[in-house]
Amino acid sequence: MLRYTAILALFSFCLPVGAQESEDPPEFVQIIGDFQEITCLDSSLIGLDIAAELARGIELIDALSDENARGTLGRAMTALSCMNDLDIDRDTLINLFYFQGMASFNAGDREGALNNFRRALIIDPTLPWDTDYPPDPQQAFLIAKGEVMALPLIELNYDLIDDDVLYFSLDGTARNPGVSGTIPIRPGIHVIQYATTQGVFTRVVNVSGDKLLVQVYREPDPPVTNGNGDKPSPGGLSLGVIGFAQAHGAQYLNFGLRGHVRLVKGLELDLGGGANMVRFESDLGGWLMLMPHARVGARYRFGDKKAQPYVGGAFLISFGAEMTAPGGVLIGGIDLMLTDKFGLNLEATVGGDRRGFWAGVQFGPTFRF
Repeated sequence: MLRYTAILALFSFCLPVGAQESEDPPEFVQIIGDFQEITCLDSSLIGLDIAAELARGIELIDALSDENARGTLGRAMTALSCMNDLDIDRDTLINLFYFQGMASFNAGDREGALNNFRRALIIDPTLPWDTDYPPDPQQAFLIAKGEVMALPLIELNYDLIDDDVLYFSLDGTARNPGVSGTIPIRPGIHVIQYATTQGVFTRVVNVSGDKLLVQVYREPDPPVTNGNGDKPSPGGLSLGVIGFAQAHGAQYLNFGLRGHVRLVKGLELDLGGGANMVRFESDLGGWLMLMPHARVGARYRFGDKKAQPYVGGAFLISFGAEMTAPGGVLIGGIDLMLTDKFGLNLEATVGGDRRGFWAGVQFGPTFRF
């Protein structure tokens, strides 16, 4: 008896959850929030018939053997964390604490009585006093009831929608694991049970925060990468070493540098500059001139895989003699990444300015920062 009285004293000793780092894989069902977990302290209690222990404890109270009742009920309470079956129900759990409170009071342990009455009332604040028993412990019961009713309600949210979750209960009341929901509870000790394809699990927790979440662990989405394991680059450069355009009576060979800067996912600032080798056809015959140009705009990139198409638009201006003119351009292209930092770029553009319509293509290497 002394052994389980000592174990009962440890029932309030809780192991912090979430305060220690572990290299073990995450639990399939996770409990998240401000709580401490009461672990199984005696493996010999695994499989103990708690309902039978409760009945035996009540018989001992009826026989005025309160100390023996405390030992029996304390043994059953300690076994809660060791349960590997789903036999516990709400009434059994409430009565386990309730009669332990009664036995504690009768044995002269008023504080123990208050603690256990609170535990019963936290599960069911409407629990009445059983008038089949002497009224002496009732005052402690009513004090505990007033304290529990003053506690704030907190939310237990659960999301266990998964084919591998077969059963879920809180404090002996079964819930449908096929839907998510919210249960109002009060701070204190609660018994969470769930069954999965891997077995039955019991978690006894002492909740202290304002929220608690019970959920199936799901692997986080992998970070978006460029297809080679790296995170998306903040920007890059494309060097148009070969290009051709046909515009308002002239042919252009393009030599340019274009840069892009990542703004948000997919959207990039497009900046470009370079020079065109221009060949004109005129009454005086064909002749060449070098004409610089610049563009600024935006484009949207579809994904960060090895093949990355994009579309966009830009404001374009060419400089040089009478050919200086602003215009607009539509951009469409693709980057074919060969490594994390290097690839090939192919881009087509169409646009126009005050002199007419033009179109072109450009090919060259592309680099990532």
